[in-house]
Amino acid sequence: MTTLTSDSHLAHARATLITKVEESQAVRDSEERSIDSGAVRVPPEILADVFLYVIDDVYEGDLEPIQQLYLPHVCRYWYNVTLQSTQYWRYQPLSRDGRLRASRLIERAGGRSLYVWGRLSADNHPRWDSPKRDSILLQAELVKITLCREADDHPHADNSDPVVPGFLEAFLQRSAPHLEALSLSARDMLQWPTIPEVAFDGDTPLLRSLTLRGLRWSWLTAIFVSSLTGLILHGPVHWDDDCIRTLQRLPSLRRLELINTTRPAWCGLTNIAHSASPSVKLKHLEVLHLGGHVYNLGALALELDTPPSTSITISSYYAKFLDNDPTYFAPLLSWLSKRLQYLDAAFVPIRAMHVTSWSTNPCDGTLRLYLSDPILNPYQLPQAEDDDPCLKLKVHFKSFCKRSTHRAFLSFNAILHMITSKLLLSPVQTLYLDHTSPLRDIRIPLNSLTGVQTFCLSGRDSPAVLRDLLLVSPNISHSRGEDSKGDLRLLPAIKTVILHGANFEQGSEDIVAFVASRSKQGRPVEKLYLSQCEHVLGEWLQTLRRYVSMVEWDGLEGVQFEDYGWMTCPEEVRLSSLWGYM
Repeated sequence: MTTLTSDSHLAHARATLITKVEESQAVRDSEERSIDSGAVRVPPEILADVFLYVIDDVYEGDLEPIQQLYLPHVCRYWYNVTLQSTQYWRYQPLSRDGRLRASRLIERAGGRSLYVWGRLSADNHPRWDSPKRDSILLQAELVKITLCREADDHPHADNSDPVVPGFLEAFLQRSAPHLEALSLSARDMLQWPTIPEVAFDGDTPLLRSLTLRGLRWSWLTAIFVSSLTGLILHGPVHWDDDCIRTLQRLPSLRRLELINTTRPAWCGLTNIAHSASPSVKLKHLEVLHLGGHVYNLGALALELDTPPSTSITISSYYAKFLDNDPTYFAPLLSWLSKRLQYLDAAFVPIRAMHVTSWSTNPCDGTLRLYLSDPILNPYQLPQAEDDDPCLKLKVHFKSFCKRSTHRAFLSFNAILHMITSKLLLSPVQTLYLDHTSPLRDIRIPLNSLTGVQTFCLSGRDSPAVLRDLLLVSPNISHSRGEDSKGDLRLLPAIKTVILHGANFEQGSEDIVAFVASRSKQGRPVEKLYLSQCEHVLGEWLQTLRRYVSMVEWDGLEGVQFEDYGWMTCPEEVRLSSLWGYM
């Protein structure tokens, strides 16, 4: 059995349970005096420990639905804890037999947290779907409802069964005044009735977050909660006048996610890239996430007007490669150009650019481009999952194509070149390149990156990047000696180089030649940071002493650092933890 909580949280939960059990026992002391005086009462500590043991099985989905319904009826103390404690997840399976019992528990639970998960198969027999572990621990004051109903792909599947809608409607009517978050997800566009108006009228003054996945988007017309701050719509979402009017009625919106949004007029891409003005103005938006096919994302982005401080994420995919057809990316590139001009006019310059490109198999590949404003810590990389306020723009492409891995990488670099050629790159001060092999094919307009001072590389071939992109001009043959002439027109202002996970078994001469060339031409590298590098030789580090003012490292192998006192390795510099997600 897996333990889901840390020691400190478990101790706190146990203490809370003991307190509640003791309070319940104190209230019922008078009733228990009528019981046989020889009966032994179980200490509250034991009841709490057993309850924690059993509830762990419930979290893991090891108990049958009927056993979950029996859990509150084991003893009066567990019943009291189950219904009154807001530290635990209360849920019930959406079965016909258990519906009455679940309704009674809902009535007793009042407005506290209740999560409802169910799964409806083709034969209309409900099965329990185990919840995700990271959704179990909830804050005590939070009121949420999550309903998940999935129907299997079966010609005889009954998607009009009234069990789930009726169950949801009954719960919404009781919990609407306390409701803060509502999340509904389904599969195959289930034909459920319209959500009761009680969920979206003045009876839900505390509703802040609404998530709809795979449902009928006619429900959007009922959303007019002025207090709503978060809206997540996973489609396919049909972008029409009703959807536009819905967003216009949400003045307090802080977070917006539109995934798989489509509109018939976008398919032709005629004049959409030159739209006169956005349809929706979101003055207070902090986080915007647009996802779907690259064919539609640019047109959708042009429909939204957001403040310069908004953190924007573009998650796109395409089912075929470019094949010299730039119309797929024309609207998106047009929006990117306007967005960057807007940020520059609003004095929000882009100071850091992070490029990640790799292919995991012949049919799958990923390209990520992060743009952010000044980063105080030069080692702090923008995380893909975090809502970092410094992160102003994320572009994520994913391909699905039966082509070779090398062909996938060439396609990604074609996209990257189209994007970066539209950007104003001179303010960029930090450049990150991760997993960019084969390196000779990367297409970034380095001539425009005149202000880069910190250059970060990740991957085993990092030394080759310095040789191919920095040390050797395109018109100079590849050579490795210390006397090689570098091209200072490429990243002329570079002062700091960070290498993570590099393999110096065959690339040590490249980094030495690079720093030597910079030093001899009057623009030396001042700092060199090495993290988790392999095959580092002491003689090579000794050679770097002549060209680099300071070398810092973490997690190197194959060298005794105490023999080189001229270097520094402060404890506060722990690159491995800062680059841990790679």
